[in-house]
Amino acid sequence: MKSQLQIQYRITVPASVQQFQAIVKGRKVPNVVRPGLQPSSQGTASGVENWDVEEVCKWLQDLGPAYKQHCKEFHENGIDGEMLLAMTEEDLEDMVKRPIHRKKILVKIEKLKMVTCQ
Repeated sequence: MKSQLQIQYRITVPASVQQFQAIVKGRKVPNVVRPGLQPSSQGTASGVENWDVEEVCKWLQDLGPAYKQHCKEFHENGIDGEMLLAMTEEDLEDMVKRPIHRKKILVKIEKLKMVTCQ
């Protein structure tokens, strides 16, 4: 009698900024489900676009201590997750004065988009 081996694949989408950063750094983290984070019709979690301004500020702070200074501008401009994903370098020029900070923020936004669109 032949036995069949069934393989199932499970795709985990980060439920938090910390989980996303851990995945990017190659560390395994527990599968955490954040309240209000629901799978989209494509089967991926639609998380970042649902972030509020506070979650975006937390994400900024998690980029490093030097990025905390930008939270005020992001907060005053109402940059939530949906707006974060739509940010361009031009948008950031008025809010973030240091070019290297703008570049890092844009690189990290692109990584968020890759996770969000999977």
